[in-house]
Amino acid sequence: MKAENGIGLSAPQVGVLKNVIAIWIDETQPYVFVNPKIATASVDLFKVKEGCLSVPGYFEDRERPRHITLEFFDTVGVKHEVAFSDLSAFCIQHEIDHLNGKLFIDHSSELKRDRIKARIKKVTKSKGK
Repeated sequence: MKAENGIGLSAPQVGVLKNVIAIWIDETQPYVFVNPKIATASVDLFKVKEGCLSVPGYFEDRERPRHITLEFFDTVGVKHEVAFSDLSAFCIQHEIDHLNGKLFIDHSSELKRDRIKARIKKVTKSKGK
């Protein structure tokens, strides 16, 4: 995640079929959430130029709820309920989408998704992957 300048990652993105996400917004420490569930979400929105490690080289303006309350277990099995705002809330929502089999581009039209996929192929080919 950090090697690619990401701020969040879901277990399925790295081939681990577990309901786990991690975010690392600042340089303090990463957060790991097991079985995360959004309990509440605000109607107030937060706008970010969203990108994804699974969709390299593509970014799109997107709005998501500014505040969420997240229910989750930590890595030792203790249940928590914590409020998150702004970029942290946005990132958590993005990663939970991955757990539900969604990419942020899935919210785009089919035509736009086709263009994005073509751009991804071009970026991936230029990086020699």
